[in-house]
Amino acid sequence: MKRWSYLFMAMGIATAFSACSDEVDLSANNGGGTEESTSQVFMQFNLELPAVSRSTTTSDDDDDYVSSDAGVEIGKDYENQVSEVLVVITDATDDKFITKSSVVTATPTANNTTYVVPFSTTALTSYVGKSVNVYVYCNPTQELKEAESINVNMMTYALKSETDETIWTNNKFLMTNADDDYERTLPANLDDYRVETNPFDLETIKVERAAARFDYKSTVTDETYTLMEDEEGKPEVTVTLTDMALVNLSKEFYYLRRVSADGTNTSATIGGTEVGGTSANYVVDTDADWKSSYSSGSESDHFYYIYQPNDASASTYDWDRITDVTGTNGTDDNNNSWNTDNSKGDYKIWCYATENTIPAQVSNQKKGITTGVAFKGEIKGVSEGMKTLLNGTNTVYVFDNILWGTWENVEKAAEATESDKTTLANPSLAAAYNEATKEGYTDAKAVAAGFTIFRPNTTGKYEVLYYYWNRHNDNNNNGSMGPMEFAVVRNNVYKLSVTGVDKFGHPTDPDDDPDPENPEDPDEEDDVYFKVAVEVLPWVVRINNIEF
Repeated sequence: MKRWSYLFMAMGIATAFSACSDEVDLSANNGGGTEESTSQVFMQFNLELPAVSRSTTTSDDDDDYVSSDAGVEIGKDYENQVSEVLVVITDATDDKFITKSSVVTATPTANNTTYVVPFSTTALTSYVGKSVNVYVYCNPTQELKEAESINVNMMTYALKSETDETIWTNNKFLMTNADDDYERTLPANLDDYRVETNPFDLETIKVERAAARFDYKSTVTDETYTLMEDEEGKPEVTVTLTDMALVNLSKEFYYLRRVSADGTNTSATIGGTEVGGTSANYVVDTDADWKSSYSSGSESDHFYYIYQPNDASASTYDWDRITDVTGTNGTDDNNNSWNTDNSKGDYKIWCYATENTIPAQVSNQKKGITTGVAFKGEIKGVSEGMKTLLNGTNTVYVFDNILWGTWENVEKAAEATESDKTTLANPSLAAAYNEATKEGYTDAKAVAAGFTIFRPNTTGKYEVLYYYWNRHNDNNNNGSMGPMEFAVVRNNVYKLSVTGVDKFGHPTDPDDDPDPENPEDPDEEDDVYFKVAVEVLPWVVRINNIEF
């Protein structure tokens, strides 16, 4: 069964609207009035805010909001606060707009459980005894409040800039219907509900946050991982992860989450449950059609912080020092209900993001349209020999995940033989060296032969890049993608930690990379650079362990 944490706010009326733009008379609504209104009818509802967990979406056929096994994250107080609620009523047959009204809680508390909202009697008269849909927008945006009518099926919110925090402003997180239980039948006689103290009951309405959240924790001291060891198992070369940046922040999303069989709006169900397994469906995004036929070139129309492969100084990225995220000044998560014994480690809140999903087929999941995280690292020598090679001046070469040193070192290793003086000690290296030097060495030939070239930057550091593409619904089958495997879905907390680094990663110049990042590459490949542990909770935790 689903698990919910409850958030109920005090009631208070500030403004109300009607379909015909007539102002509703609020004079009678003064905090529990008993006088009968001639122009308005009162309705009440409870809000229920979800805190359901997940690490994979299951195919359970119960009525869960989501199904998961990762635990529950209730969230911070400022993520749960509701200071205003906008209620929209539409025709249940076609979702045609009927009316809307709002209630403001000037001093929200958790002591009262019920909102009472006035609606124009005129707007609802023709719907007495009929079915309507009730949609709730907690902490609504200004455009929702100012709109004369709302098309609930198509209305979207577009970020004004990469720094637009409207939907995740502290104490004002946008929340909307969390499930498809929004149809209600209006009373046959509105006259019975013209007094505020006797409102018509719309029952409980479940809501979810429109944003997703990313958390991060360190798993090793100083974010330093061993890349090469000597014969005694002592580190020779390490990489220290120093910075992280969000990649492909979606610019636009639907106010109301919806699901469909293929990720398009065709036969989509607003508030429908996302399921996995053989009956897997998709959360629908605003640009599903573009993504289904994606080719690189127009990403900036859809994303902020667009994916810029192998560019350490990428102008679109907003780099954060990892030590700032994980240090004492970082913001602790709220792990009271899913990590009570702290066995899962100490996660810190990193950033928020908008929903970004990719429609069927699973092959549509590509790097250029997937939200991910770029990690910047620094390669360092630990042994005296490697310190000499990685001295901030030398250009060094990596082949077969081994740092051989300068090109002179590569030449010596390629020509080295076994004790019989005939058998090459490093035959694959020798073959690549011969390719690179055929008719004269060039960097391009070396890269084509499989060498990765690392050059020191202006401060003498050997920078390297790693990319993680966010897993939403892990099918636990590396090398084969599943539906909704790579996505960001609202009201999820994606808890990331790097658990291992297996390779040297990508140089900051794509011309030096034999395996350059490509926006049109699939999100999941056999060539894994590092590992990320991801655990996701609807507000929701998913733990994603990252291994490069």
